[in-house]
Amino acid sequence: VGATVSQVAAASARGLREKAAAWLAFLAKAYLAIGAFLVVLGWFLLPKIAALVSPSDAETARATARWAFWLTFTPLLEIPRVVLCAGMQGTRTMLPFARTESAQEAIRVFLVIAFAIVTDSPEGPVAGMVVASALGSLLAIEQYRGARVGREELLPAPREILAQFRDVPLLRGLPLGLKLGLCRSIDAVGVQVLPTLFLQRYGSSEWVAYVRLAQRVMNVPMMFMQGISRTMLPRLSELAGVQDRERFRATFVKASLYSG
Repeated sequence: VGATVSQVAAASARGLREKAAAWLAFLAKAYLAIGAFLVVLGWFLLPKIAALVSPSDAETARATARWAFWLTFTPLLEIPRVVLCAGMQGTRTMLPFARTESAQEAIRVFLVIAFAIVTDSPEGPVAGMVVASALGSLLAIEQYRGARVGREELLPAPREILAQFRDVPLLRGLPLGLKLGLCRSIDAVGVQVLPTLFLQRYGSSEWVAYVRLAQRVMNVPMMFMQGISRTMLPRLSELAGVQDRERFRATFVKASLYSG
């Protein structure tokens, strides 16, 4: 998603609407391939994993595997939301993007709690998650349609994205996506994993617990940083697309200092 957002922003800054549509088609194709792979993998592996986790209770293992398998469909159901939100973020159409993201989480929380109360079973929250994914995509389609009013030259129409779906190469964006994924993984290992491993090795479990609590507390103000980071990614990509190095450097320094 990050690779797609950056490329859509760079293409939009240069007026290359067809290229932006191609990158969104790539994201849809990649999500479809990964989602289908997860469904197939879940069908074969989840019963075996559940049996290993609960070897003494076969009925619980079967039920757990069934509920987990339902959740493998969420990436497929969320394809429209993921693709259209990437388009809105890449073109810095932030108000409809924020509405979609916030409403999606509100719908998810409401349905998970409501289905849990109604069914009084673990099946309820799982079903609520699946239904929320589908409703979030419908909401994204509605918000994207409204966002295109007056901005048709910037936001590709869904039919333009679908027109490129078959021909866009799946390997096109993988190198950039893998680079971004590697950066995220290094960050997660360095911030979340290694400190606790070292503390457990040279300190105690209490130290690990204190650090975990401190990290969770710090996540609260970091939530407000998402508004900055989600805006800065397409903005820096726009400047990279038009090769404005000076403004890129100045924007990067200001964003880093002010947000820090």
